[in-house]
Amino acid sequence: MNFTKTNPAFTLAEVLITLGIIGVVAALTIPVLTQNYKKRVVETRLQKFYSTINQVINLAEIDYGLREDWYNLNDVDTDRNGNPVAGNTPRTKWVNKYIVPYIKGAAADEVSFDGITRPIIYFADGSSLLCLHQTSLADWVYFTSNPYKCVGKKLEDVWLYGECSFKFIYNPAAEKTGSYKYVTNSFDTYTFGWDGTNENLYSSCRSEGAYCATLIQHNSWKIPDDYPKRIR
Repeated sequence: MNFTKTNPAFTLAEVLITLGIIGVVAALTIPVLTQNYKKRVVETRLQKFYSTINQVINLAEIDYGLREDWYNLNDVDTDRNGNPVAGNTPRTKWVNKYIVPYIKGAAADEVSFDGITRPIIYFADGSSLLCLHQTSLADWVYFTSNPYKCVGKKLEDVWLYGECSFKFIYNPAAEKTGSYKYVTNSFDTYTFGWDGTNENLYSSCRSEGAYCATLIQHNSWKIPDDYPKRIR
C-alpha cells in the first residue's frame, strides 16, 4: 500500500492572511491598551498629588502656624530658621518656603511666558505643579506628565486642561460664599464658580476643562467612561 506524504506547512497566502489578521487585531487593541494605561497613570498621580500636597500644608502649619496666616507673599525672604529662601520672585520664594522642603525629591524653578515669571515645582515621579498668576497664589496647574510635552516648550498653551494638565485651587483665606461657595481650605481640585451640579462639571470639562480634575475626584479618582476629553 502506498501512502502519499503530505506537507503540513502553511502556504504563503495563509501566512499573509494570518499576519494580516494579527496586524488588524494589534491596530485595534494597542491604542485601547495605551489609552487605558494613560488613564490609570493620570488617576494614580492625581490622587497621589492631592494627598501629598495636603500633607505638605499640614506639615507647614506645624512650622509656621495656621495656613490662613501665611497665605500671602509677606515674610517669604527667610525660613523659620532665618535662612534666606531661594527665588527671584515672591511667589517662587513662597513655594520654596512652604511647599518644596516638605516633599522629598521636589525642586522649584521659574518659567516665563505671557510676560510673567511663574514658579514651577518638579516632582520625582515626573509630574509638576505650576502657579498660574502673577500676584495670586490661588490658581495652580498640575501636570501628570512632562509639562513641556503636554502643552509645548514654552507652556504657552497651559490653559488647555483635562488631558495632561489639571487645574487646582488653593485659597484658605476666602470666604465660602458666592463663587467661592465650594472652595475648601485644602489644596483642592478647581471649584471656583462651580454651581454644585454634576452637569456643570461635565460642561466645563468638555469646554475649557477647568473642572476636569474635580469631575475625576467626584468619581472616586476614576476617569468616567463618558469623560469628555482624551487623556494624553
